[in-house]
Amino acid sequence: MKCPGLHCPGCGGGGRALAVGAAAVVVLELAEWAFARLWWLLAASAAAFAIALYVVWRVTRWQERREAAWGAQRAAQLAARPVYQLPTESRPAIAPARVAHFYLNLTPDQLAAIIADRGTYLEEDR
Repeated sequence: MKCPGLHCPGCGGGGRALAVGAAAVVVLELAEWAFARLWWLLAASAAAFAIALYVVWRVTRWQERREAAWGAQRAAQLAARPVYQLPTESRPAIAPARVAHFYLNLTPDQLAAIIADRGTYLEEDR
């Protein structure tokens, strides 16, 4: 009797080699499919990275130009503002010190001269 093939109850050994071969073909095809997609994935990732770098570079340059323009505008605004000056006859920023002299050994005439501020000073104070 001739063996009918894969489904023969007595001849299962020949079918096993065929199943292993088919599984190997399927695994190789899946690996090829995955690597093909992997290369596309790597290429797409590299392109996205390059685009992201370019965008960051352009945004950085735009921000630098924007900051420079703002600084120039702010400097022009500050230069255009009026500067308020105090009149020259106003009080000085630091008032003169007030000095208190205590003269304990004065004659009544010397004390009267000091109080009247006639410019008469004691000889020892000069």
